[in-house]
Amino acid sequence: MAAAVVACACALRYWRPLGLILAPLTLGLVLSVVYGQFHYAVDAVAGLIVACAVLASLRIYGTAPAGAPAPLAEQKLETGPA
Repeated sequence: MAAAVVACACALRYWRPLGLILAPLTLGLVLSVVYGQFHYAVDAVAGLIVACAVLASLRIYGTAPAGAPAPLAEQKLETGPA
């Protein structure tokens, strides 16, 4: 369930039309796993907590800092006697 919530939140952020389609489906999934007795309510809450943690980490660590080193292919390698 956490994966569905994260996918929906990312779609809402980066591709809004898809996110708007996924939002009611994700909400239905969250409610149906409890109503259908596939999971306890605490499992749904734990899934939402995990999803929030993943989304927070994406916000914090999602972009590289300005001083990040260039990829190896773009760096000049020192060539000299071995």
